[in-house]
Amino acid sequence: ALPISLSLIRIRDSLESAAGDIRRTVGAAPRTVVTCARKGEGTLTYHRFREMLGDGGPYLLALGTAWGLAPDLMQGADHRLSPIEGPTAYNHLSVRSAAAIILDRLLGDRRAG
Repeated sequence: ALPISLSLIRIRDSLESAAGDIRRTVGAAPRTVVTCARKGEGTLTYHRFREMLGDGGPYLLALGTAWGLAPDLMQGADHRLSPIEGPTAYNHLSVRSAAAIILDRLLGDRRAG
């Protein structure tokens, strides 16, 4: 038997298919939040997204790899999350590293550190 965390994973062919699964499961369409290594106007801060997660609505977080997400996906998203920034101008990370940092910023224990 798979550990519970792995049993929750569902592989889909498209973002639309994943959104449809969420809609059927929870009864509401998810709001889509995309990530990008480049700064853009109107980006959502981690603090604000963390607050939004508390409203109980479903969200679908899409992380890009290599050259990022397709432009039509970026434009069609409900929100764009601020890029992860460090002490230098270089901010490109592996998607695994970015996912870990993003999830910690959104779901991590705020009492730590």
